[in-house]
Amino acid sequence: MKKTLIISLLGALMIFTQVTAQAAIKDSKINANAAIKKLEAGTILKVRLQEPIGTAYLKTGAPFTVTVMEDIKEGKKIVVPQGTLIRGSLSDVSPAKRFSKGAALGMYFDHIVSPSGKQIPIDIALCNNKYLTYDGKLSTKTNYGTAIRQNAQTAKNIITKSTTWSWEKGDDLFNGFPKYIFAPVTAIFATPVAGLYFVGDAVVDMIKKGDEIAINQGEILYVYLVNSVDLPVY
Repeated sequence: MKKTLIISLLGALMIFTQVTAQAAIKDSKINANAAIKKLEAGTILKVRLQEPIGTAYLKTGAPFTVTVMEDIKEGKKIVVPQGTLIRGSLSDVSPAKRFSKGAALGMYFDHIVSPSGKQIPIDIALCNNKYLTYDGKLSTKTNYGTAIRQNAQTAKNIITKSTTWSWEKGDDLFNGFPKYIFAPVTAIFATPVAGLYFVGDAVVDMIKKGDEIAINQGEILYVYLVNSVDLPVY
């Protein structure tokens, strides 16, 4: 019984060794036949996000994956096939805070996965997104200062619209003479109302948090190659 078991195990080991050796020979042939093409800096890639990204629930270092949506060619050779994976991680994740301070984060693209499964370091960056800032990071671009400016604009609009409405309504009565009374009176009453709105909303903006960054799964992004990279083609 033991002898039969030993023989069976030896046979299984031999089969496994042969399969592994054949796979290694196949991989070596693929690598030997692989040509190398340089993907130039500035190349634009259209990619799809494979999982949602949100500053409300993710931390610095959280991984993400995108897939390339279109073949990237150099001449007639495909350097980056459609469906190629690019992996990365989030850096400098800063969730929204009080005083209307908005969230911010960075997306660090680490490597691209070649058709043979090789992980090749790659230096790429986002080139379009509504949260994109001049330094390549993502931010809602909001803080207490922007909130105050928006409140001031809204208060101004309250006075302007109220006065304009009174002017137009007064212009329809008695050959337009009442507009010279309605408009100033409306402006007088609208000014303290606008002031109360401004002060009240300024207090609210101190308490509330700013906007979070949220990018949905499946969203299309465009990235560009910062530095050229050598990639295998077949």
